[in-house]
Amino acid sequence: KYPDYWGFPKGHVEPGETNAVAARREILEETGIRDIEFIPGFERTITYEFRRGRETRIQKEVTYFLVQTRTDRVTLSPEHESYTWADVKEAMRLLSYESLKELLWEAHNFILDHL
Repeated sequence: KYPDYWGFPKGHVEPGETNAVAARREILEETGIRDIEFIPGFERTITYEFRRGRETRIQKEVTYFLVQTRTDRVTLSPEHESYTWADVKEAMRLLSYESLKELLWEAHNFILDHL
């Protein structure tokens, strides 16, 4: 849908789901990865606004978690064209939005300080 967009797995929260349950489901749907483990202590919410058409302004709130997995095999959902595993430097270059770069840097520092 957006061929030059690079970001992290995300999606909407279904009724009755917590943010963490939704994150687990979205990661599975978008990547096929089942064995994720949440890293305690890292949960960040980003709020942004965009326009759909000329008049409609939409505000979104996305909560991100830090997770780890032992697998490197990804099965992409049909809505995605490609993926990559990247180190921090490469990911900073690829990420499409400044807010995601800030999130990545915060996650990177969290790992260095806590793990």
